[in-house]
Amino acid sequence: MCHGFSEGLVAYLPDINLVVDECILYFNKFRAVYALNLSAFLYAESLGGAIALLIMLHRDEVVPVKPFDSIILNGAVCGISDKFKPPWPLEHFLSIVAALVPTWCIVPTHGSIPLVSF
Repeated sequence: MCHGFSEGLVAYLPDINLVVDECILYFNKFRAVYALNLSAFLYAESLGGAIALLIMLHRDEVVPVKPFDSIILNGAVCGISDKFKPPWPLEHFLSIVAALVPTWCIVPTHGSIPLVSF
C-alpha cells in the first residue's frame, strides 16, 4: 500500500473509507503481536494526513484495538486551497464529469503547482 505499488489505477480512490478500514485492520494485527501497553502514535503526511484524521474519527464496525495516543500530521491534505481550484464554472463541470467518468485524470490548476504552493 502507498506510493504506487498497489494494484489498480494510479491516483484513483473510489472510496477512502475502504482505505481507512484496511489501515485499522493492519494496525490491529500489528498491535496484537506487540505489547498493547506501548504508546502508539499515528504519523502521516500529505493524503495520509486526511486518512489519519479519518482513522482517529472512525466509529464504524472496524475500530482500533486500542486508540492511538497521539496523531502527528505533516503537510496534511485535508482540503484544497482556492488558489489551486479552476474557475467555478469549470470546477462544477469537472465535478459532473468526475461523477460520470471517475477514472479520468482531470486535475486542472492555475499555473505551476510549485509556483503557487509557496
